[in-house]
Amino acid sequence: GVDRAIVQAGSGALYEPVEACLSSAASRLRFPAGDLRTYELAWTLPESREARLDAEGAIPGPIEALVEAASLRSRDCLPRLPSANGSLAYRVHIGTRGRQVTAEVDVVDSLGSGVDACVARQFSGMMLDETLGDEDTLGVARIWYRLPTSPGVAAPQATTRVGYELQVSAFGADPERGEIGRTRLVLGPGVVPDLRIRATPPLAKPGEEVVFDFLRGPSFGGTLPEEVILREGSRELAKAKVDLDARKVVFTVPDDADGFLSLEHGGARAVVFVQRPNPLSVTMTTDKVVYRPGDQATLSLTTRAGDVGSPAAVSLIGVDQSLGQLAPLLAPDDWGRVTVRVTADRPAFGAFDPRALVLGQVTGENAARAAVLRITQIPADFAGEDRISASSRKEADTTSALVDGFWRVHAATASSTRSWEAAAPPGELLPPGRVAAWWSEALDAEEQAGRAPVDGFGRRLDLTVLPHDLLAELDPRRLVGDATRLPEDDVGWMRYIDEEVR
Repeated sequence: GVDRAIVQAGSGALYEPVEACLSSAASRLRFPAGDLRTYELAWTLPESREARLDAEGAIPGPIEALVEAASLRSRDCLPRLPSANGSLAYRVHIGTRGRQVTAEVDVVDSLGSGVDACVARQFSGMMLDETLGDEDTLGVARIWYRLPTSPGVAAPQATTRVGYELQVSAFGADPERGEIGRTRLVLGPGVVPDLRIRATPPLAKPGEEVVFDFLRGPSFGGTLPEEVILREGSRELAKAKVDLDARKVVFTVPDDADGFLSLEHGGARAVVFVQRPNPLSVTMTTDKVVYRPGDQATLSLTTRAGDVGSPAAVSLIGVDQSLGQLAPLLAPDDWGRVTVRVTADRPAFGAFDPRALVLGQVTGENAARAAVLRITQIPADFAGEDRISASSRKEADTTSALVDGFWRVHAATASSTRSWEAAAPPGELLPPGRVAAWWSEALDAEEQAGRAPVDGFGRRLDLTVLPHDLLAELDPRRLVGDATRLPEDDVGWMRYIDEEVR
């Protein structure tokens, strides 16, 4: 158990009653036997009953302190409400007779006679430490209590959702199948913009007329344009005068138009999708559903322009599915990410985006109209005609020739050193100049063999050309096998090269 509980606040001093309460609670805790240990306790306090004292008139400070202390004690008389937070008020008439303070409590808001009587008892028996003067004091104070809900009781919150709830039904191409399914679509209330432009129809073909209506909102304060431009990306397709009385303009879709056309003015935009009259499609079939290793597969390709067969160039690439373990394989329509750059932040019904529209995956007219209405960004240039800049740089390989040639000559020089060590009489020393001579002889031998040892710039690998790291490999101390062949007066290989060779 706990022999002694010492409660210390993490920051600042605790209110004495709180400290006493926590110490009492901690002393009743039970832990496994063992050495003395220190625990860190954490506690949470629910919303407490608050009391606020508002004095009506001047009340001396000592009397106000007694009344405020009584109001804090009276909080124990108040219950917690079962549902929502509430409030309670009492009016206290205060008087003094010498050191005795009298208080008469008037009920403003009542929670029952038992609660009112308990509150009144807390204001009885108040005594001052000393008299405040010969005259008695009178005053009135109002006490407000805030009553929270009981712990663990969630106060109900009113929930109101403003919007429109639509029931959407889906039907297939076969009318006999009837309804495929239905769902609910909840839309929030919209805001009427200052200006809207509506294209009719939003799906068009070359040669058809498209009417653009200008719809003004309640807060529109500008003027309609006299002339507007129909664009395909950054290309101007046509200009037309606006009928200001009818507030509309009519365009004929050019024969060479393809893709998404737009008309903009004053922050408003209308988009028209021009469908290709004869879209190119490719279908591929196999002669078998499943193939075994070694079987011959026959693929049948059919290319159509609209509903009529048409010649087309098709590239086929076979990829083993096991490569998907190394990198994600491209889906059949991934090429659309490059060819279709029009985007929609929120595709219609979460699926009908511009890519699906261009690739012919949206077949229903209403679905296609919804996809056009949700378009948010149209590139200002044509797909495939981006300006790009590229640069390249190739650095000459000056290292390979140097390293290959050096180690060939180094091998010959090391061989000469070993031969000299084996044939030289005892006591004969190896001076640096002899190593330099062996290096020159090895260079000449390589040149006579048709393998000229040169660096990346075509220079002969003389000792004056070698870099510091390779030159250090020719130090006699690294070449000789018997260290007794080295002179005691060693001037250093690098110093010899600097003073005698260069």
